[in-house]
Amino acid sequence: MKIDLEGVDKSIFELLDLDNPKSFLLFAGAGAGKTRTLVNTLLALKHHRNDQLVNARQRIAVITYTNAACEEIKHRLAFDSSFDVSTIHSFAWSLINPFTQDIKNWLFVRLQEKIDDLKEKLQKAKDPNNKTALLNRAKLEKNEIRLSNLNKVTEFAYSPIELLSGKGALNHAEVIGLAASMLMEKPLLQKILIKKYPILLIDESQDTEKLLLESFIEVQKTNSEHFSLGIIGDEMQSIYSGGMRNVKASLPNDWHVLEKLVNYRSPKRIVALINSIRKDADAWQQECFIEDKGIVRLFIANSGTQNKQEFEAKVKDEMKAVSKDKLWGEQYFFDENNVKHESVKCLTLEHAMAAIRGVFADFYIPLSKIDKLRDGAINGTRREFSFFINVVVPFCNAIKNDEEFAIMNMLKEHSNLISQENFEFANDPKKTLSKTKKIVTELKALLSSKTPSIFDVLYLISENKLFSLPEELTPSMMVLGQGIEISEEEKVDSISDAWDRSLGAPYSQLENYVSYISGALGFATHQGVKGLEFERVMAILDDKEANGFLFSYEKLFGAEPKSNTDLSNEQNNRDSAISRTRRLFYVICSRARKSLAVVAYSKAPEALKKKALESWFKEEEVIIL
Repeated sequence: MKIDLEGVDKSIFELLDLDNPKSFLLFAGAGAGKTRTLVNTLLALKHHRNDQLVNARQRIAVITYTNAACEEIKHRLAFDSSFDVSTIHSFAWSLINPFTQDIKNWLFVRLQEKIDDLKEKLQKAKDPNNKTALLNRAKLEKNEIRLSNLNKVTEFAYSPIELLSGKGALNHAEVIGLAASMLMEKPLLQKILIKKYPILLIDESQDTEKLLLESFIEVQKTNSEHFSLGIIGDEMQSIYSGGMRNVKASLPNDWHVLEKLVNYRSPKRIVALINSIRKDADAWQQECFIEDKGIVRLFIANSGTQNKQEFEAKVKDEMKAVSKDKLWGEQYFFDENNVKHESVKCLTLEHAMAAIRGVFADFYIPLSKIDKLRDGAINGTRREFSFFINVVVPFCNAIKNDEEFAIMNMLKEHSNLISQENFEFANDPKKTLSKTKKIVTELKALLSSKTPSIFDVLYLISENKLFSLPEELTPSMMVLGQGIEISEEEKVDSISDAWDRSLGAPYSQLENYVSYISGALGFATHQGVKGLEFERVMAILDDKEANGFLFSYEKLFGAEPKSNTDLSNEQNNRDSAISRTRRLFYVICSRARKSLAVVAYSKAPEALKKKALESWFKEEEVIIL
């Protein structure tokens, strides 16, 4: 199939010349059609240069951030085997998994560093029996066991979607760290990469882990005559904390910088709004393709409003009237294929707001305050969250619904209890099955009680060896299980303390969290919708519900003064609550295809209105209800 390219698409195609490779950075704002550009360019490469690739036994690699984006690109490419489309973790693992000894060497150094650090902390501990010392001792034991087992590992295992355990299991962070380190230090791995993939395209580069992106740039710099690297993204849509900032400044001078300036998604008024939102961030502005004007409204209420659902219902009624769009007043509609959709997409600025509205705040908010846990809670890449999402809640749901087939399937897939590796089962299967049935009955009784905690459920699972809990939960299970008293001095904002608090939450909150992550609670945040679009969007801003430590739209709007920390961050070009909020607000507003209602709960409604009129909104667009 011949593809006629023009504009940026044609420029990229010309740069990806196998005989004279060039590399590029593509800025593509919201609604710019970067996926379409990516697919069109790949199909053109297939048409014009496939014979050259086939003869050299080479493929084109495409890295995306999420599984959903990965599947979308594969679908548009008709699952053509000329292209290797994968997530960043899968691609990193495919590079390093044959190098067992190198992985061992890397792990040996890092485990020894952890062990030495923990021993030093224990030596300095004033009280060897306080919580911190007990946790450090548990961590030390875990790392010493893993180090002692390292030589016994004949093959390492990793899966971005499955929960793996055992001596050779690697976690997500280790796979990324290994790939970045080995690409920088092993010329052989660089040669293997460029020999297999002369072209590598990285989508959503703003959220690709900094160390790995730097290593790919270094590979290109060292092998520029044989390797094209394409980086595609928009820093204004950066979501996660581990990405690389100001990529352009890190690139060699011979790179080509391209832009997609047209927004094909939103009407004029919405494009004008999102341009003004990002103007103070990077001055990068989009042009509008759609002729329709579109509708934007800002509704302001006092943050003390008691019935927010009632207020938001009034907002929908107002939007129905002003837009003359009856679907603002409906909960669902059916498209031409009779598929059911939400009529209005309700987007919250931050997950803490969703946690409060979705009743899982006691579980989520303590974890959200820890940098190392926050992203894992959002995207499920950490083992603990994957364990909850893919094992604990589905297993407990099967028990509550008496789904015996599903129960046994999950035990076979995720447990060693019903396995030949379990001596008791191998010796007497009937006895083990009978014992398992009794444990399941006990767990069902616990789940049927009024308020079991997450810890209660995990304790029963762990004590009866139904499943092996992720090692990261062991310290908190020990503290909660033994009833260790924690002094006020030890209640620090640490990983272990966060898990202590979260596991004490009602189990029902874990169920709500899993429903939220899977999109079943009916509302979403910026992370869940980046790349998606909706006809009608209601964006809800509420610092009180957002827990206030990472984001502040009141400061962004200028209704609340900046702190000294905010001013210092701005002067030193560091990320801050204001810059983070601006990015998230941009992502939310840029989802709208027809009309947008921004709902702001404020401590000072009149002050917020005044500032809003000075910057982003017009007089007739701002309503205080």
